[in-house]
This record gives sequence, C-alpha cells and structure tokens, in this order.
Amino acid sequence: MTSATTFASPDITMLDRSPENATAALYRAAIGPINSDYYVPVFERFEAVGRAGPSWNWAASLYTLNWMIFRHLWAAAGAYVTLVLGLFLLVFGMGRLLLHGSEAVDLVLMVVCCGLSYVLPGVFGNAIFHAKSRQKMAAALSATPTLADACKRLNQQASSRQRFLRLASANLTLAAIAALAYVAWPT
Repeated sequence: MTSATTFASPDITMLDRSPENATAALYRAAIGPINSDYYVPVFERFEAVGRAGPSWNWAASLYTLNWMIFRHLWAAAGAYVTLVLGLFLLVFGMGRLLLHGSEAVDLVLMVVCCGLSYVLPGVFGNAIFHAKSRQKMAAALSATPTLADACKRLNQQASSRQRFLRLASANLTLAAIAALAYVAWPT
C-alpha cells in the first residue's frame, strides 16, 4: 500500500515541529542570543496589531547610544546624537543669547533636555529595533532559498556576546582615558 503523503524538505519540517512559528524564528535569529526572550514577544505584539507602537525599553532609555551601536542601529544612533547635540546647542547656545535666562531657567531646560534624551529612546526603542529587524529579515529571505538559510544568515549578522564584550571594553577604555585626562588636566 503506497502512501499519498508527500514530505516537505527537512528544513520546513523541523521548523514546523518547533514550538515557534516562522516569523518568531526569524525574529529570534535577527535579534541574536542576547535578550531575544524579551524582544520576540514584543515584536509579536507589534505583528498582531499590524504596526509598531510605543513600549518601554530600559536598555534603550538608560544606555541609548551603546544600545543602538550594539543593535546595529547606525542611522538611529546618528540621528540621536545629532538631535541631542542640536537640542543642547539650540537651548543653551541660542537660548541664552535670545532669552537671557537665569540659572533656574537653564536648570529647568537642562532637566527637560536630559529627560527627553532618556524618555524618547525608552518609549520608541523597541519600534526602531523592530523596523530594523524587519528590514534585515526581508533582505535575508530574498537573498536565501530556504527559511533555515535565512535564519542562519540573520544569526551571523546579529549582535553577539563577543560584540557586547567589545563594546563594554571600549566604554571602559574611554572612561579610563577621560579619568586620566581629568587627573592630568592642569587646574
């Protein structure tokens, strides 16, 4: 007796037997091993409603530039630095010249600028990372013949523990240089 059953390729069968769907597997591969358990459910919620929206991300808020560099969000990092520097120059450069504010006004403006530089990335960081992950997923799917190959390609591009350690080392080196410059600076 012959079976009329046709078998799918091993890659598809393996994915179908996994506890997650194809989109979740692609997200997990695009995100990489660090914090994928946090991001995958957030990104799946975005998928369920059909758009990315505001949601809180502590890493994006507290470590904004490092988080963006770690996650390969180069355009967002450039925009963030430009926006923060531009805002501070506008408020404290042009604002002082035009408004002739007191120290209290300067302090309030400083608190508002600092608050925005932490709050906005915290609120929109997940949406920015989601959009970038979707771009990477689309590129990987169009450049590879199978879902497994796309996941493999995404894993190779994703942030890793080694990248995290290199970034942490760079931060420590910059902090040491700044401390040495402060100590050596003539007073």
